[in-house]
Amino acid sequence: MDQEALLDLFTEFYRNASQPVLFAGAGVAVQAGLPDWKRLLKNLVEGIRSKDSAIYDAMVQRIDQGELLTAADLFFLSNLTEAERTDLLTLNLNDYSAQRLKDVFGLKYDFVATTNFDKSLLDAYANVVGAAAHDFYLSSPAFKSIPFQRDFFIARLHGALEAPESIVLTSESFRKLENDRDYERALHYIFTRCNAIFLGFSFSDPAINSVLDTINRDLGALHTGRHIALLPADASSDLASTLRARNVQVLEYENDGSHQALWDILKGTAKKISAENRAKPSRPPVPTLPLTKYLASCLARLRMRKDLDSLRATIVEGVVSQEIRSSGDEGTPVAELVHLVHEELGLRQDQVRAIVVGALRSLEDEGLIRRSSRTQGRYVWAGPVEEFTAENDLDIVVRGVEDRYVTREGGTSSDRLREAISLLFNDMLASRGWDLGASFATGEVPEDIDCISIVQTSPHFVGDDLRRHAIGIARCFNDLFSRPNQSESKVLSVLGRTAFALELLFASPRDAVFLEATMPNKIYLDANVLLPAIVPGHPLHEIYNQAIQKLLKLRSASDRRVQICVCRGFLNEIFSHKNIAKREVDASEDEAADFAVREARYMGSQNINVFLAAFANSNEANEGKSLDLFLRRVAPYRTEGELRTYIEQMGISVINGRAVPGVGESLPKILHFLEVAYSKDLEKGLKTSAVVEHDAVQLAALRAEARIGRSVLFVSADKRLRGELAESEFDDIRGQFMSHLGLAQLVDLLVGSESEERELSNIYWTASVSTETERMRAFLVDTALREYEVGMLEPMHRAVDIVTQEAINELEDNRGKGRKDRNESRPLTRLVEDYEEKFYRLMREAYEKRLNE
Repeated sequence: MDQEALLDLFTEFYRNASQPVLFAGAGVAVQAGLPDWKRLLKNLVEGIRSKDSAIYDAMVQRIDQGELLTAADLFFLSNLTEAERTDLLTLNLNDYSAQRLKDVFGLKYDFVATTNFDKSLLDAYANVVGAAAHDFYLSSPAFKSIPFQRDFFIARLHGALEAPESIVLTSESFRKLENDRDYERALHYIFTRCNAIFLGFSFSDPAINSVLDTINRDLGALHTGRHIALLPADASSDLASTLRARNVQVLEYENDGSHQALWDILKGTAKKISAENRAKPSRPPVPTLPLTKYLASCLARLRMRKDLDSLRATIVEGVVSQEIRSSGDEGTPVAELVHLVHEELGLRQDQVRAIVVGALRSLEDEGLIRRSSRTQGRYVWAGPVEEFTAENDLDIVVRGVEDRYVTREGGTSSDRLREAISLLFNDMLASRGWDLGASFATGEVPEDIDCISIVQTSPHFVGDDLRRHAIGIARCFNDLFSRPNQSESKVLSVLGRTAFALELLFASPRDAVFLEATMPNKIYLDANVLLPAIVPGHPLHEIYNQAIQKLLKLRSASDRRVQICVCRGFLNEIFSHKNIAKREVDASEDEAADFAVREARYMGSQNINVFLAAFANSNEANEGKSLDLFLRRVAPYRTEGELRTYIEQMGISVINGRAVPGVGESLPKILHFLEVAYSKDLEKGLKTSAVVEHDAVQLAALRAEARIGRSVLFVSADKRLRGELAESEFDDIRGQFMSHLGLAQLVDLLVGSESEERELSNIYWTASVSTETERMRAFLVDTALREYEVGMLEPMHRAVDIVTQEAINELEDNRGKGRKDRNESRPLTRLVEDYEEKFYRLMREAYEKRLNE
C-alpha cells in the first residue's frame, strides 16, 4: 500500500475515533535516542562485565539467542547491589532528546499509554503544550484512577525509572502483572472504551507480549475497527498476526531504517485535521451515555425488587430489562443479550453469559419477564406496561430547588428557569455518578459538591436573565442536598446509588462484577469511621454500623471471614472526643441541648464533635436533658478496657498495631514524616502528639502487612492524611485506603443497603458551604423559616443580609487583630449566639410593624 493510501486510512481512523489514545512502545523511545529492549540489555551486560563474569557470559548468550526476558532475569541475579543496578538503568534511560518526539503530539489524544519506563514522552508533551501532563505509573496510587480521569495524562504501564521497585523487567515482575488488578483495569479501559493507536512496536518484545497476553486472557478478540497499529513492513510477522487476531487494524509502512514514513503519516494527519478545523477535546466533560440509556430502567428495577439484593445485581438486571423491553413482542434471545452486554461492558463472553443468565433467572422469578410462546429461546417483558422513566424523580428534585428559591431567596420562578434547573441537575447527576465511581475504584474520598462553582460555570445559566438567579439557585441546591425532606431523600438516595453503580459498571466493570475476588482479609477502621459506628444517633451511625455487621458475615478472596479491626491507640481518641464534647458544652453559656442543636444546625452534623452531633438528634436533647445523661446511655464505657469490651462485642477486633510483624522497620520514619507534616497543627494545638503517633502506627502496620503479602484496607475519611502521603516516600500506603463512603458502597454492591434514605442521600450528595458568609446566611434563613410565617419572607431576607454582613465583618475584624481560637469553628459559632438575638430583634420589629399596618 502506498504512503498516500496509508495516510488516508490513518486520518480516517483518527477522525472517527471518539477517544483516541496513543499506545507507545519502545520504538518511540528509540526515536528520542534511547535503546530498545535488545540494545538496553546489551548495554546493561557491558556494565557487569568486570563485576560478574559468569552472569556476563550467560547474558550475552541469551541475548544472542533472542531470549531477552531470561537475559533480564540474569541481570537481576548478578552480584551488583540494588543501587548499582538502578544506576546502570538510569545511565541508559536518562539521556534522550524529547524534542525529537514533537511530532507525536501534533495530534491530540485523550491520554497516552506506554510500556516504556523513561520520561521522554512526559518531557516532549511539556515542550509542545507548555504544561506538564499528569504522570501515572504502575504501583502509584493514581494509576488505579485511569478509567475515571478527565484531564490529559501519560500512563507508564510497566513502571517508572525514578521508582525502581515499580519497573517490570523480569519474568517474576511480568508474572505478577497477571494478578495486578490495577494493571488489568487500565488495559481493560484502554481496549474496551478507547481507540488505541499502537506506535513504536516492530517485534514481540516482553512488554508488548504482556499487554497482548492480558488482553487475550481477559477480553478475547477486540471490537472490529476500534484500534489501529502502525507497523514497519519489516516488523515481526508474529506481532502483526497477533494484533490482527485481536481485531486490531494493521497498517504497514515501508521502513528505510529511520521510520520516516511513520512520522510523515503523523504529521500529514495532523495537517489534515488542522485544515478541517477538527480540534478534539481532551476528554468528554461529563460521561452520560450509561445514564442516558439505562437510568430509568435501573431505577425501576431498584423499586420493583421484592427482596433486598446486591446493588450490582440490580443494576445488571435493569440493563437486561431495558434490552428485553425494547425488543417488544418479538422478545430477545439469550445469545443476543449476552452479545449486547458483552459489547457494553467489554468482559469475556463466558463471564457475561453467567451474569446475564443470573439476571434472567431473577427477573423471571419475580414475573417481570417470561419465555416467549412464539419463538423458543427468547424472553419478552411481562412486567408493568408503563414506560420506564426517571421524570418523576427528577421533577421532585427540580421542584425542591424551585420551592426553596421562592421561600429562601425571595425569587420568582419561570418555565425558563425551571428548564435550566432541570438541565443542570441532569449534568450534576452524571458528574456525581462519575465522581462516586472514581472514588470507589481508587479508594479516595469524593470531593464535596460545590454548588456555587457548578452553577456559575454551567452552560445552562448563561445570559443576564438566568445569570442573576445563579447564586440563589446554588444555595437552594446546597440546602436540598444538606436538608432534604422525606420524599427528596428517597429520590436522592436512589438516584445517587444508581448513578454510582452504573458509572462503575461501565467505566470499570471488573470493580463492580468481581468484588469477591478482591475482598481483603482484614479491614482497619480509622477513629473517624469507628466513632459514628459506635455512637447511636449520629447521622452516619446506621450506615457504618450496618456495613460493618454485614462485612463480618462475608468471606475474603482467600475464603476466610473478613476481620474488622481497630488499632488500640484510636481508643484513646474516642475518650478524647467524649471529653471535648463535655468541655464545649461547659464552655457555652447555653443549655447543653440548645448548644448542641445550634452547632449541628450551623456547622452541619457531620462537621462537629460526634457525641454532640448524636446528642443534637437525640430524645434527651428534645426534652432538654443533660449531655451526661445522654452519654451514660450511648457511651457507658468509663475506661479503655470497658471501651475495648464494648467494641469487641460488636465483632470488631482491637489490636496492638506495634505488634504487627515488621512495623518497626518503617514506624520511626513515618512518625518523623507526620510530625513534620503536622508541625503547624501541633504548634497551634489543633493536633496532639498522641494522635499523630496513632496515625503513624496505623500507617506502619498497613505497610508491614502489605509487605508480607496480606490483603488489608484502611477505611478513613481523613483527606488531609491522604494528601500528606501523596508524592512522599510513603505514597504506596495510599493504595490501601478506602473512603468511609467506599465502605458503604462496597456493602451495597455486594448485598444491598437497608439504611434510611436520609442517611444515604446525605452521604452520596455531600455538599460543601463555600464561605462563612454562606454558612451564616443559611443558618439565619433556617432560623426564620422555623419561626415566622410566609408573609414575613421579604423582611426576613433584609434581616438576613444585614445580620450576616455585620457578623462576618466582626469576625474578619477579630481575625485581623490576631484574635484566633484553638478551634477554628468556635469564633464564628460564638458570634452566631450574639447575632442570632439581633436577627430575632429585627424580625420582631418587622413583625410588629406589619401588625400595625
